[in-house]
Amino acid sequence: MARSSPANIIKAYSNQFQEDFTNFLSSRSKEIIRQGCMVLTFVVRRNPNPSHEHYCLELLAKSLLDLVAHVGIVKEADVDSFNLLIYLPYKEEVVEIVEKEGSFEIKQLQLFVMDTDPLSKDEKVRNKEFYMKMGNNIANTFRVGLEHILCCYFGDAILDELFRKFVSHVADDPNSSMHQMVSLVVSLTKK
Repeated sequence: MARSSPANIIKAYSNQFQEDFTNFLSSRSKEIIRQGCMVLTFVVRRNPNPSHEHYCLELLAKSLLDLVAHVGIVKEADVDSFNLLIYLPYKEEVVEIVEKEGSFEIKQLQLFVMDTDPLSKDEKVRNKEFYMKMGNNIANTFRVGLEHILCCYFGDAILDELFRKFVSHVADDPNSSMHQMVSLVVSLTKK
């Protein structure tokens, strides 16, 4: 899912999340005793319209396309057919699914925003080196989670160059919302 994704793709991801999360809640309700508690944490998006969010995954895609431009490193058809099945829900989606599934009551729900960018706007202009380090940290985080998937699909020969490009793209966009991670913590009690 990206800002450029057609509406039907976004809807398909949303529908799949609703189905999977409903099944998760239903399964957990069979395991938890009445009045038993469960706490869940999600990485979520702020905007109800996913096409308005800026995702680091778009920069990963841009980095893959950079490797396409270097003839022979990656084939464009491989990039076009590659999909990461990641969906970040909106807070209200989570609430709606919990209420609709009906096994749990929401006791507490809180959003946490972690801003990983400690610099002011004035400082950003003169701190390219800082953003390269930040880009490296973000790239390393993504690499830990995605390296195996990328390696299986594209081979391990591209990984170092792919993440070097990714670092550069992150560093080139210091005003991006990617420097903020939004988490939702929800405490549920079985009815």
